[in-house]
Amino acid sequence: MKNGKIIHSIMAEYKFKRESAARAADAKLSRALENPEYYKITREISALNFSVAEKTVRGLDTAADNARLSALEKERVAALKKLKMSDADFTPKFDCPVCRDEGVVNGKYCDCFKQRYYEVLKEVLGINTVLPCTFENVDFSKITDKKLYSLLKNNYSAFQKYAVKYPSVKRLNALVIGGTGVGKSYLMSAVANKLLERGFSVIYVTAIQLDKLMLNYHTAPAAERDIYLEDILDCDMLIIDDLGSEQKIRNVTEEYLLQILNTREMHSKPVFITTNLSEEALKASYNERLFSRIANINTTIITTIEGVDLRLN
Repeated sequence: MKNGKIIHSIMAEYKFKRESAARAADAKLSRALENPEYYKITREISALNFSVAEKTVRGLDTAADNARLSALEKERVAALKKLKMSDADFTPKFDCPVCRDEGVVNGKYCDCFKQRYYEVLKEVLGINTVLPCTFENVDFSKITDKKLYSLLKNNYSAFQKYAVKYPSVKRLNALVIGGTGVGKSYLMSAVANKLLERGFSVIYVTAIQLDKLMLNYHTAPAAERDIYLEDILDCDMLIIDDLGSEQKIRNVTEEYLLQILNTREMHSKPVFITTNLSEEALKASYNERLFSRIANINTTIITTIEGVDLRLN
């Protein structure tokens, strides 16, 4: 499903919610009007309101009518109470009081719409599919490669300290380099799960998925653009898995990735990146400005995990 179709789908969902809320309120009013006492009172109130309006135009005295209207209003409220209802029952109950389930406020997408959009988008792209790996349940006992065993133990220990101490850490970002199947994704999932456990928001996205988001941002109408990258920019922790696996798109991949990294750095929000590429290969694959952000030793923990593919051993 393309992102434009997602937006139209959610708009249809919002329309259904809005109409359902209106129908529910109308149904309650109809039920109240089925009560003879309530129906009689509302009819008299309606007739008196018309009479007051007419007399006002003609300059006639409406004091008696107004007094009667006041008394009738009290009777109406009492009649509703007998029915275990109130005027609030006749007002549509929208999920979002800000946009009243329109999805848009002052020409911009409401926060509730953005949240729903991203929920659907994550399902479609598989974003945030965090492995059920934690620092507490990781098992190194089956790793026979001694070098890999040592590297993983040391990295898990260091990143566990990071996840427990965050945001009180010296270097916010991380670049984890290593071949296929050496445990990079499991390590990042452990970080993500610990931060989620502590109440922080985490976006876990592959480089390919992020590329799709950036392309959608690039090609979207100006009024819709913010919806695509807002969570990527605002979440407490952004994890980009397998950088270098994406097919670079001209005027998109490097430009917007640099924008994401700069914006998050400006707001002291960390980015963790895993890659199968060496530092040299990364430097050759991306422009100098982007590489300097990815591999900045002053702000980034850089670690290399070398060893056999654990999936095949």
